[in-house]
Amino acid sequence: IKQPEESIRVGDCYALLIEYYHNAKLYQEAFDLMEQMRDRGIILNPYLEKDMMEDIYVGLGKPLPANFDGKGAGRGSPVGSEDEIDDEIDDEIGEELDESIADSDEEESSRK
Repeated sequence: IKQPEESIRVGDCYALLIEYYHNAKLYQEAFDLMEQMRDRGIILNPYLEKDMMEDIYVGLGKPLPANFDGKGAGRGSPVGSEDEIDDEIDDEIGEELDESIADSDEEESSRK
């Protein structure tokens, strides 16, 4: 079995949340998450369907960006290479796992 950090990508997590908000017609929340993805340099196209992204823009009454093609969803090229993004993901997950382990160690120590 792969380690958790090898099994899921940050873009997959965002996509799941965006799809949920889209289906619930909570377009502002979905749009805000799309913006967070862009700010992190995550290309939207591999994770989000073009039709869904268009629905979100239309649902908010926002015009589609002039360079909207579904790939970057209105922004330039992503920041960082795929390897850099993978390293960032690994670092974030590692930090979260370290915090989780530390918390469980503290709980265990307090029980003794």
